[in-house]
Amino acid sequence: MKKLFFIIGVLVLAQISCEKEDIEELELETSITESEKMYPTSSFPLSTTPSPTKMVLREIRLSNDHENILRGKADIYAIISGFKDAQKNPLVKKVQLKFLDHDKKTYRPENFILVDWTEFKLNTVRIELWEHDCCPSGGNFRNSFEDGEFAHMSEFEALDAIYQKFIYHGIQDDKVDTFKYVEKNRNYSNHYGSLNNAKVKFYKR
Repeated sequence: MKKLFFIIGVLVLAQISCEKEDIEELELETSITESEKMYPTSSFPLSTTPSPTKMVLREIRLSNDHENILRGKADIYAIISGFKDAQKNPLVKKVQLKFLDHDKKTYRPENFILVDWTEFKLNTVRIELWEHDCCPSGGNFRNSFEDGEFAHMSEFEALDAIYQKFIYHGIQDDKVDTFKYVEKNRNYSNHYGSLNNAKVKFYKR
């Protein structure tokens, strides 16, 4: 008889434990549901990692620098095009790559900031590499954009439209390569441009 009472007691305790676990699971589900009401799926905070503020050029190698070997060192620069505000108004900057003298050689500049995301808003830029062939002052560029004319487009569409409208004045300058869409939250390792001439490593920071 004592044995029977002991078995019944064990079963009762097991039942109480199961009911307690069910209550805890119900409370957890309720908590998640309330959180989802506060933060819709599209804006639920999945990560607390800070957004990168810089894009660093860690490594670059050119197959062809488009400089005549008899003229010595190449004069490579980058044109960065992106947006200065949320309305996708364009921002275009020129960055000299003075360390890059020759093709078929790998360069690893130290702490070389190619894109400052505190200047370029949103999440994407276009990077074009050029080789300067003529005057000491280098090429210069102009553009004519109207405020808000790209606001209705996606970032990719707007970058393409800016490129089509952008007028670059480089006297006999040669395009070396193009990276059409460089995104803020990505790292690019051994990444080739659309002309397959430049291989780079872009790292967010």
